[in-house]
Amino acid sequence: MRGLIWLTILSLVLAVVMAESYNCLSDWLSPPWFAAATLHSLLASFVATYWWLHDRKVFTPGAWQSYLPATFVLGASAAVALLSRAFGGVTINAVSDSNTHPTWAAVIWVPLVEEFVFRAGIGAVYRRLSQPIWAAWFAALVFALVHANPTWSNLVQGQVGLALGAFLLGLCCEYLMMKTGRILPCIAFHSACNATVMIFGILDKRWLDWLAPLYL
Repeated sequence: MRGLIWLTILSLVLAVVMAESYNCLSDWLSPPWFAAATLHSLLASFVATYWWLHDRKVFTPGAWQSYLPATFVLGASAAVALLSRAFGGVTINAVSDSNTHPTWAAVIWVPLVEEFVFRAGIGAVYRRLSQPIWAAWFAALVFALVHANPTWSNLVQGQVGLALGAFLLGLCCEYLMMKTGRILPCIAFHSACNATVMIFGILDKRWLDWLAPLYL
């Protein structure tokens, strides 16, 4: 029990420190997601170097089954959006050039750096400190809390919640990491989940409202 208390405190401290770092960096970089992704890029470079120095085979190709979750997410989101569009009489939405770069950054860049930070970095620390189930829980908790921007001022004002979608995504990626021992399936799954925003935005925007609790 004492170990769980310390892991809870550590998770809260990590989430607050990272959120404060995002806010400080956002004074120079905008929009906020770009500031967060930039910080994650720096952290990911340190984590990647650590794994390389310790001869960790982070990018070892995995079995094809490891990528089934990502494939399922993409296929299922496209299928339900197409069906709802067909029966609801919704037209396909055009994608403007102004939205292209942020969209692809969210699908490619953000999952890459965030998985290095949270799965290969923070998650690896938790896996050494605790049993796998608790390591996955607290690593996903930090991931979700960070997405809710838990700065000190927000905590004092009680304006911090738990990002449900981010928490579920974190749990799934932690499971993939522990099951396969590889980070690429985690990146693929994270990328697929982020890509659903683009898929629904193009095929049927109503899904973005229906699934609002899963998106920030």
